[in-house]
Amino acid sequence: MRLAAQEARAAEDAAQQRRAEQSRIQAEATSRALDALAMAKDTFDARARELTHPTEDRVTALAVELAEAILGAELSDPVQAALNAASRAAREAVSRADAVVILNPGDLATLDSLGELPEQVTFESDPTIAPGDSAVRLPDGEVDLRVTTAVARVRETLARELA
Repeated sequence: MRLAAQEARAAEDAAQQRRAEQSRIQAEATSRALDALAMAKDTFDARARELTHPTEDRVTALAVELAEAILGAELSDPVQAALNAASRAAREAVSRADAVVILNPGDLATLDSLGELPEQVTFESDPTIAPGDSAVRLPDGEVDLRVTTAVARVRETLARELA
């Protein structure tokens, strides 16, 4: 009976060692599988970034081009372009008595003929300002409200953000 009990304990110990060994082997296999999965995920993420980054850049460039086309269409109506330019500039200048709104001579003439020049704002013409554009001259500098300048700022900001 003692001999049978010893054999049973030995068999139980051997079985326990086999289970421990199997658990260790399974843990190692699971760890290797998780490492391989993490490596595959990193590889996939890197490749996805590689493939989508040029697409994102292209979509952004096309969005800016579309915005420029829309702005161009809006500015193609000389009356509306002049009104928009004066409105943008007047918003900047109305709170400053020393501000001077600078418009294209044609825009200034259009607004004058329509009676759309706000009396509380001083206007000047400058042929270097494109139709539909404006600027506000202040004693300490100038606020550039040209559409092309705004689009350039958008492009620069997007380039920095996407870099």
